[in-house]
Amino acid sequence: MTFDDKDCYLFAPIPGMDILANDGSSFSKPYLDSAISYLRGISHIQKAPGFLTYPSNYDEDLVQKQRHEEFSLSEWILGAIAIDGKGYPRKALLIHSVHHEEGMLIALPSGLAEVYFYRGFAIKEFDDAPIQSGIDFLLSLGIEESEYEVTVSDDDEEEPIIEVSRPKFVPHSKKKIVNLGGYEAPVEVDVDEEGDLHIDVDRPQFVASSNKKPRNLGSSGFHPKRQIREEGDSGPGPISIERPQFEAASSKKPKNITFGERRKQNKPIEKKPPVTQPVAPKPLTETPAPEKSEPKKVEVDRPAFSANSSKKPRNLHIREENPTSVVYESIGGESLNPRRNREPRRETQPVVEERNWTSIDVFKLKPRVFSGERALVNSPSFHGEEHFSKASGILSSLNSIRISKNCVFVPGVFDEDDPHLSKISSFDFTDWEFLAITLDKQEDVIYNLLQNKKEDGFCILVSFKHKGPHIVMVSLKGAALDDRALPYLGYEQLKQMALGNR
Repeated sequence: MTFDDKDCYLFAPIPGMDILANDGSSFSKPYLDSAISYLRGISHIQKAPGFLTYPSNYDEDLVQKQRHEEFSLSEWILGAIAIDGKGYPRKALLIHSVHHEEGMLIALPSGLAEVYFYRGFAIKEFDDAPIQSGIDFLLSLGIEESEYEVTVSDDDEEEPIIEVSRPKFVPHSKKKIVNLGGYEAPVEVDVDEEGDLHIDVDRPQFVASSNKKPRNLGSSGFHPKRQIREEGDSGPGPISIERPQFEAASSKKPKNITFGERRKQNKPIEKKPPVTQPVAPKPLTETPAPEKSEPKKVEVDRPAFSANSSKKPRNLHIREENPTSVVYESIGGESLNPRRNREPRRETQPVVEERNWTSIDVFKLKPRVFSGERALVNSPSFHGEEHFSKASGILSSLNSIRISKNCVFVPGVFDEDDPHLSKISSFDFTDWEFLAITLDKQEDVIYNLLQNKKEDGFCILVSFKHKGPHIVMVSLKGAALDDRALPYLGYEQLKQMALGNR
């Protein structure tokens, strides 16, 4: 294969040096151990004279910078080394353990970085060997390519974090898995071919946990005063029950229950003359009882109603008309209005949607290639007119667009009074033009990268996913396109390809 990719770094032997891959052989082990001892003493990566970056216009983000400033060998894979004629290691090829596209070439024993690469690498182990891609080379070492993507989360239920997938799980030990569960003895099961299934289970014998007398929980059919013949006696025996004698519970005279029989015999009933109660003499003069003081009601004309709000009134059902209002006068400094004595009413605060806006320093639109997504630049060479026309029809019908509560800002979160927010909220598609779009595996538009026509570097990313069109990224530093199927396009290159001299 021929190698002509400017974005990909080629690690090839130079005169006077040989390349040894980290294949685990006994021959290369002492050389690799010597290189590892040098690398363990490095805590900060510095750039060597003539330092190169692949691709040359790549925008390194803060996370990638931190990997170099706080170097830890445990985060990197030693893929291969270059040794001189005397067997001393002179260069080490390091690949990131998660992002296999990223790596660097370190000079030994100085520890200076000669190359940073972010779009993969290729290797040529000796002069007559063919060029091998980085994915195939890692597979030869037993390291599988892991899918990863860096995208902005636009789900309103999730936090706005940069999503990075993790490599697949690979067991590092061949030991037998320890049983951490509970142990249960096997149960013998007797199966009768013609009968039912019988399972014999040992049951513990009953052991009384207390010496107290058992509590009587109800009648059991036994009474101490009854005499019942046991089984085997001839004939049923008599049962004798003792009944308590009657005792009067009251000393009152019993009620006459023969009144109805006397009426049948037409016997007169003697009636006693009614007893007259003595009447107390009335006083000559009566003093009237003091009347309770009632609040004086003053009728006042109600002023004309003027609505202060356009909202719908709460109570739409008035039981009766009350043309006048009642004013309560105060007596002794205390108000007679019963509503004054009530506790003040607590007003409920309106529910405010919490915004989780965050910021990053560089934004790169990176489709999920492994999921079937791809990017299209707004250029005739990409032949995506129908997709851009469909996206234009949706965006041109909007006069406002919402900003996701998980929106990401570049380089910092805007203030509440920032004029850029008003330009976004009152959305007018004629003020914007396409830089690129991304499609899913069904060829539907999912993301739209737009550039403002009046302000250079002012870009937004509109998502068609979830709850309709909404903005998930706002940048004042432009944006790059990092599609693995295309050359890396920085902001200036992307703008030149999409807009030309406009």
